[in-house]
Amino acid sequence: MFRRFRAIFRIGGGVLPPLFALVWTALPASAEMDCAQALTQYQDTDTEGALRSIVQACPKNAAALNNLAVKLEESGRLVEAKATYERAIEVDPTQIAPYAGLGDVLSVQGKSAEAIEAYDRFLSGLAAAKANRTAGNLAAFEGVYRARLAQQQEKANRQGDGVISADRITRSLTTKPRQTRGLSLQQRREPHIDIQIHFDFDSAPHRQRLSAN
Repeated sequence: MFRRFRAIFRIGGGVLPPLFALVWTALPASAEMDCAQALTQYQDTDTEGALRSIVQACPKNAAALNNLAVKLEESGRLVEAKATYERAIEVDPTQIAPYAGLGDVLSVQGKSAEAIEAYDRFLSGLAAAKANRTAGNLAAFEGVYRARLAQQQEKANRQGDGVISADRITRSLTTKPRQTRGLSLQQRREPHIDIQIHFDFDSAPHRQRLSAN
């Protein structure tokens, strides 16, 4: 007996619309019945215990995995949340909501490069969903996650290999002196550069000029 489950994905606690009709895999009859019973019993409940029951009975339910990961993320259990988001993606890579949650966890963990990749996957998937008119209320999250992507890209630039972007230098040139109640032996009255810039040069000609002098 097959039953349809209204798949509700969540991002950061926000309820998202149904994104797919549940695809059933070939399960033993007893397991299939347990899954159907769990979906019926907990279809209007989103507590962690209910979601764990659904995941146990329906291990390939990407919606339940995603929503369980949200619960774990909200309670600060980031390692388990990350693993659960990744499991949801493994179960159904076409669903984009878990990529957003995974990016959020990776961002908190300080893994900017991986967070950028997850956010990119979410936003590219969202663009495709919008083109197919299947994005639903997910489109409302586009601006939020574009901003989060930009933040992680900026953070990655700051943590880079010493290459300083032109816009960062420009901001430093226009930085006003910070106000402080402390005493200083030096006072900066004009905008100044507050970052170190390393210049590469050919040392051989430089040594020749020094020896000539």
